[in-house]
Amino acid sequence: MFSEVTDILEENLSKKSYENFILYKKFLSSFYIFLETLKITPDPTDNFIILSYFLENTSIYGDIFPENSKKNISSKLILDFFTLRKKYPSGPCFSILKNIYRCKYPLEFHTLEVNLNILEDIYNSKDISKISLKNSDINTLIENHFFKLLRYSTYTPEYGSSTFFSKNGIIIRICLDGEIQFSKKNLILRSKEMLITKGEYLGNFEVLTKNIDFIVIYVNSDFLKTFTPTLLENHIFQREFITCSKEDLSVLNSKDPSIFNLAILKFISKTLFQFLTKGKNFQINTMGNPLLLKILDFIDKNIHEKITVKGLEKIFSLNRNSIIELFRKNLNIYPSTYILNKKLEYGALYLLHTNKKISEIASDLNFYNSSFFSRNFKNKYFLTPLNFKKTKNQL
Repeated sequence: MFSEVTDILEENLSKKSYENFILYKKFLSSFYIFLETLKITPDPTDNFIILSYFLENTSIYGDIFPENSKKNISSKLILDFFTLRKKYPSGPCFSILKNIYRCKYPLEFHTLEVNLNILEDIYNSKDISKISLKNSDINTLIENHFFKLLRYSTYTPEYGSSTFFSKNGIIIRICLDGEIQFSKKNLILRSKEMLITKGEYLGNFEVLTKNIDFIVIYVNSDFLKTFTPTLLENHIFQREFITCSKEDLSVLNSKDPSIFNLAILKFISKTLFQFLTKGKNFQINTMGNPLLLKILDFIDKNIHEKITVKGLEKIFSLNRNSIIELFRKNLNIYPSTYILNKKLEYGALYLLHTNKKISEIASDLNFYNSSFFSRNFKNKYFLTPLNFKKTKNQL
């Protein structure tokens, strides 16, 4: 299965940049030689990660090499060799690399030294350019074996027309822009947030904002078994809220339709790898800070009361700066803004699911008056509370 989809993705790369495709093939050959010398077993997802790198950009280093320190260093060594080899013969090229890597990574550099002649042969090889590629339907193959994708957007065409649920696979929901609320659990997914669920039905969703860009990815359980059985065995989770990085958003907003599926594959691979390792670049909202969880739980349970930063100081024995830093570091928002947004979210739910008057909702949520509630509501949702109630339709 992996070999079939790799052939198709390689074909996409060859069409986009044949020069990079040839470099990729040479790089991959060298990479497997390095792994064999280092006695490391290749991972079936290595090809995806390396393919993504060559498809997007081979001029700068990123963090998308295989998730293993020896693999990572070896990858950079090989790429440095090919980059320098365009300018210098093999001898001077080796001398430069020796100054850079010998002291830092002696084992990997020794591997380079042992395999230098083979690397030179690969660099000069012309046979690699004659590799034949299979012609298959990438969309059908991916949908059957890897993932299904739906996209709801006021900016781009939809990629699907219905929702889905499975007890076996994993569903990744990403809100690129706007806010949505799920009917079953009253959950609200905000802009740049991602929600991973397994075996949990959230129901239909309603759009709460003027614009929306929402992606739903169902990751096939067969793909998960091949990709990373550890995830299925050791991470039985119901929900994980995650903040999307700028890099993730740029990948998901790829403008080139020929590489969109590869972009999604790369995104899924990176997300699941980082979920397993809980790496530094993987931002999980509130999960790592018990104190913040307690504060957020207090806000949620007392949403109908007057909640202020000063009040939180007294209840949790913290000073103002500590509370602000806690929210800024973990949620990238000021506590007062978080409290206001939370009250407005509850206001939106009341408008959708109750017959309460606007003045009653404002009073229940402890706003100064209904005008103050309406003004802030419009700033957030681009509609007055009355128009919001009239115009919201369930998707």
